[in-house]
Amino acid sequence: RDEIQLENIIKKYALNDEDFIKFNYKTGINITASLPPLTNVSTIYVKCYNDKFATLEHLEEQKFLSKEMSIFFETLLKSKNNVIIAGKRKALKTTFLSALTKKTLINNRYANIDYSKEIELKRANFTNYDLSYTKDSKKKESILKSVFLSNPETIFLNDFDFKADSLIKNLLSGFKGIFLNIEAQNKEEALDKISIEIMKFLPQITFEEAKKEVYRI
Repeated sequence: RDEIQLENIIKKYALNDEDFIKFNYKTGINITASLPPLTNVSTIYVKCYNDKFATLEHLEEQKFLSKEMSIFFETLLKSKNNVIIAGKRKALKTTFLSALTKKTLINNRYANIDYSKEIELKRANFTNYDLSYTKDSKKKESILKSVFLSNPETIFLNDFDFKADSLIKNLLSGFKGIFLNIEAQNKEEALDKISIEIMKFLPQITFEEAKKEVYRI
């Protein structure tokens, strides 16, 4: 909450002064700090996003994905499918999501919803919604609801926090064209997270039935 205190902590524990001069945590930077007394050891995780490397071609060169996988995901994007991008921290989820946005069609309208202020797409066919500035769940829900009402070709959600009823409602009602980036250890954990949210709307179904709903949507 205190930017000066945060700056001093980063200078002391994370970076030397020379590096800090190049460091701007207000744009494209995600910081997670775990400090005493909540933890025994002070840990600061700094995630720097660089859009220059966010292309499918670059990810192919780095062996992050094959050419076949690249074509597959590009096909999913252009055929309006719902896709979950799940992985641990530092798994290049944000980079991969941004790379996919560069395969969009110029004549279509797209929405970029960012919960961590890492992606801002300065393109005519994209509308950016930065939800990192507020912790008000009602305000976030209102923005997300308006995005769905505008009916864009595809909605890209980065670091989704699962506190938005509109997403689940629209998925259950048949909305197609959502690329959802969430943190999870593996595919099963990602599916479980969404299944739990679905059960809030469909309390009469079992957990296994909710997982089948996830596969359906």
